[in-house]
Amino acid sequence: MRRRYTTDLSNAEWRCIEPYLRSLNKRGRPKIHSLRHVLDAIFYVLRSGCAWRLLPHEFPPWRTVYYWFRKWRIDGTFERLNAALRERLRIRSGRNARPSVGIADSQSARTTGVGGEQRGYDGGKKVRGRKRHLLVDTEGLVIKVKIHSAKVPDQDGLRLLLESARTELSRLKHLWLDAGYEGGGKRWVEETLGLSVEVVRNPPKPTPEKVAKIWAEEWGQGGQEDRLAEVHAAARLQSVAPQVGGGKNLRVVRPEPADEQGLREAVRHRRSVRIRCDDASDGKTVGPCIAVFV
Repeated sequence: MRRRYTTDLSNAEWRCIEPYLRSLNKRGRPKIHSLRHVLDAIFYVLRSGCAWRLLPHEFPPWRTVYYWFRKWRIDGTFERLNAALRERLRIRSGRNARPSVGIADSQSARTTGVGGEQRGYDGGKKVRGRKRHLLVDTEGLVIKVKIHSAKVPDQDGLRLLLESARTELSRLKHLWLDAGYEGGGKRWVEETLGLSVEVVRNPPKPTPEKVAKIWAEEWGQGGQEDRLAEVHAAARLQSVAPQVGGGKNLRVVRPEPADEQGLREAVRHRRSVRIRCDDASDGKTVGPCIAVFV
């Protein structure tokens, strides 16, 4: 009896998967190795990350295992199996078999140094390899996967993903995307597929408590300085009031962040003259000033 691994299928799991792995071709010699053992070997490779040639001897020969893996990948067996399991899980949880809301995102992964069209450089994430685009439902169950070169922008990759998943989008009405798809990708989904799109952004990080206390102390000190400056400006206003007609056209105003040219234009258009009561050494006003309107 062969050794069992944690990646091996249970009897109940095999009964659920077996109908999708049956071969319709009855001709040829009988199979030497059970398809269940082949699938156990595939799960072992995918979970452990070992090379095909390093499969333990308890499994069928690696060439046989890789043959079935390649065959099922090309003819779409894995995609049909994933769709059937996803629909079964959604129905069991009381949902419709086909989702109405989807979430799309991408991830760049490093690959080997083998060249080709499916390998490129992602300048945003500084990764040389491939990029996988995923479309999932609100439960995290995979609807569609599209793998392409990492040099393909997210907007173009989203188009490749959704165009290849049109059959699974019959009930899809809403799509959640991150900020990387804002612009051309979001506009294409809305105009071509007629879906409503919502761009989800990261929530702002909360201010650390230590930093918040420092800000509160600084703001409190700044408020006291402003009140003292206003009292000083009011005293200056009373001293110059008799010189400008009793002070009926005088008031205290806050300084504006304007350069010299902007200040001249403001004086010319508003016909006002400003007398600064407190200037810093660098020429910037640090307190209120007195405005005399002529």
